[in-house]
Amino acid sequence: MRYISTRGSSPAVSFEQALLNGYAPDGGLYVPEHLPTVTQDDLRRWQPLSFPDLALEICSLFIPSGVISRQELRQLLGKSFAAFASPDKVVNLLHLPGKDDGRREQPHVFIAELFHGPTLAFKDIAMRFVVFLLDFFLSRREGGSSPSSPPRLHVVVATTGDTGPAAASAIEECRHLDCWCFFPYGSISKPQERQMTTLVGGNVHAVGVRDCPLGGDSLDEVVIELFEDRGFMQKVPLTSVNSINWGRVMVQIVHYFWCYLRLCDHIAGYSGLIEIGQEVVFSVPTGGVGNMCAGYIARCMRLPIHRIVCANNANHAVTRALNDGCFSRKAMVATHSSAIDIVVPYNFWRVLYLASGCSAQHIQQWTRQFYESDQGAQIDSDTLTRLREALIGCVVSDQDTLLTINECFVNNGYVLDPHTAVALSAYRSLQPSLPPSLPCVVLATAHPAKFPSVVQRALRIDDYSALPAKAHHPAIERIFLRLPRLRLCSFDDFRAYIRAEMEAVDGYRVRVRQSKDDKVQGGGF
Repeated sequence: MRYISTRGSSPAVSFEQALLNGYAPDGGLYVPEHLPTVTQDDLRRWQPLSFPDLALEICSLFIPSGVISRQELRQLLGKSFAAFASPDKVVNLLHLPGKDDGRREQPHVFIAELFHGPTLAFKDIAMRFVVFLLDFFLSRREGGSSPSSPPRLHVVVATTGDTGPAAASAIEECRHLDCWCFFPYGSISKPQERQMTTLVGGNVHAVGVRDCPLGGDSLDEVVIELFEDRGFMQKVPLTSVNSINWGRVMVQIVHYFWCYLRLCDHIAGYSGLIEIGQEVVFSVPTGGVGNMCAGYIARCMRLPIHRIVCANNANHAVTRALNDGCFSRKAMVATHSSAIDIVVPYNFWRVLYLASGCSAQHIQQWTRQFYESDQGAQIDSDTLTRLREALIGCVVSDQDTLLTINECFVNNGYVLDPHTAVALSAYRSLQPSLPPSLPCVVLATAHPAKFPSVVQRALRIDDYSALPAKAHHPAIERIFLRLPRLRLCSFDDFRAYIRAEMEAVDGYRVRVRQSKDDKVQGGGF
């Protein structure tokens, strides 16, 4: 399988090159030339598999065996999930009893806990695999199969909270990667910041940026500029593991299949809640759209998903696009669900590309409109119809986010993080417009311990220590006993600052490598 750009102006590349490049040279995002189709027989065959084995089957559909052998792929997946609380299961699916208000049949609602990795966020699931795969490819190239390739890559991550910690945690273990985590200073939670700034590996560089006019989206724009600067790229070899990287989206497809298959099992006292082939609903906290995009692709692959609820906070570009047919950006609004405070959901371009019948011409036109017109991109009626068949948007206020956290704890004894609360609240709001008999899986994307101030406010608890045990986690407690290491600058200075800093670090890496090579050639130690 080859990979092509959504903008259609770059040549097709291998999976390895798509992973290493991040962005396509024309600024588009890589997508497979075609999507595989999964049959009901495939689902039955996959039902008894562990999460890593299911990931192996699904990733093998997108990664040719000539790129990486099945055994190597199995080993990398095993390594990626080894640090999870339950490496065989990875994702925990639990039933959330509904509150019967007597008005209508209550569908079964399930919480898919995607946050049992090292940084307590769903990003760990795909991030660790993508990072270890990058390091694997670079190690192989260093071995001589591609001597002209750079022996080291600088991984650039613009983060609004969870992507940066997941990338930094994984990259700290790698020999051939440096990690640059850019985040809008003061706009993410303190635990998220500490997860990036208390790592001891010398290859992780956390950069807090003050006064970002569009929050994390301002940093995304600078990252795009870095990738479009071919001169800088020749000096400092870059890649990205934000969800613009196809590898991230690919692995996130797996948890949709996993959750679906678990609903066909004996779970929470229900014997085969659905039969294979019956539809379900997913509700997804929606920011950069990487997670929702993976679900949309799973649906395109014929996983029986009725619709995906795109749960937005006040930064609701996706819901506007679905409702009005206009994909545009507005000023960023700071909310309690800060990780999805995103006004340019870049993975929506992948969704638009697929919904438009893989029309690069449409993407080129919409991209110009999006960035050059105040009205934004005007989505044609055929594409909009296909989007609405699969997706439904909802906007959730901060007030409703807090209320949902409170009600879920009072009624169910379960503590939600604010992003999962957005997804649950959105589903409840849209429930009357969805078939009442279909179960819904709400994707829980982060552990509540990462957002203590929001949970405290929702539960009306002043003292952090008085929070319920389920709102604490020892991994979060430990990072506040460590010294932070942080670079700081203003957004006005960021462009110049980061280029100089990255060139300096890369120059140091080159000198160290050259010194080691000289010692080896000279017989020294």
